[in-house]
Amino acid sequence: MPEDLRTAILRLREAASPLEPDAEARRSLGKQALDHALAYLEQVETASTNRPWSEVFSQHLEPEFAEQGRDPARVLDYVAECVDRPGFATTSPRFMAYIPGGDCSTRR
Repeated sequence: MPEDLRTAILRLREAASPLEPDAEARRSLGKQALDHALAYLEQVETASTNRPWSEVFSQHLEPEFAEQGRDPARVLDYVAECVDRPGFATTSPRFMAYIPGGDCSTRR
């Protein structure tokens, strides 16, 4: 393999390494994601069925696309505040907006 190609591959491998967290980082991120999901499920029964739509994406991440990535806890907080909570809580036992309709089609 030519040396310049080997050097280019090694540079690319080094540049991509932050995208491949080690086992400890994956375990930490997985725990944070699980904790987020469990916190969401724990509040389903008591959450409001309709929160103001103005809360949807009420916060902005600056910069929108970070060159170095973001703290996972901050991203999960953003998801909870701007995605999970606002709008209709279709998971709520008090949400009754779904009215199933029958199939009136006569085609077969």
